[in-house]
Amino acid sequence: MNDTTIFNPKLDQKVDDVEQEFVQTAEQVLSATFNREVKVALLEILPFDFKTIKADFPQNTVYVKVGFHDGFEGNSLFLFSTETAAYLADLMMMGEGDAAFDSDEHLDAIQEMVNQIMAEYGRSLSSIFDRKVDFSESKALFIDLSPSDFQESNWVRIRLEIDAGQKLEFNRLVSWNAVHKYLPDSED
Repeated sequence: MNDTTIFNPKLDQKVDDVEQEFVQTAEQVLSATFNREVKVALLEILPFDFKTIKADFPQNTVYVKVGFHDGFEGNSLFLFSTETAAYLADLMMMGEGDAAFDSDEHLDAIQEMVNQIMAEYGRSLSSIFDRKVDFSESKALFIDLSPSDFQESNWVRIRLEIDAGQKLEFNRLVSWNAVHKYLPDSED
């Protein structure tokens, strides 16, 4: 984790622990799905800043929203560049990762990939927090990011790197509503 304090040291450590669990879950699910070794690395956890997000994703972006169904309140967002989305979607469809981005074909594949990861991640979080954690079905869109896409909550930004034969980055954002429930109220 980076040295920037986002909440407080105890909650920041819990966020890092929970995100490391996401990394392990994503590696397992994607390795099985792609039938090849996949490595996912947590690059950094940052406070959300729209200007920085927009600088990192200046073109139309694959935006995937998934909400908590049980266990927590709030949402998680995934942001993929078209290059990353095309590569991962092509692997999902048993290709070699060399297809050009096609929103008609690739949005469904990315949405399904996120659903598979989050279903398994929910099981992992259920064990960590000793309560049922489940996510709703994700919704993938191909959009030009604007501040209104992030208005419903404050967010924590997680930068991740995925290596399934080619190293690419994507982002996951988690709403503060969920993060603040990672610790019991007495510890927050």
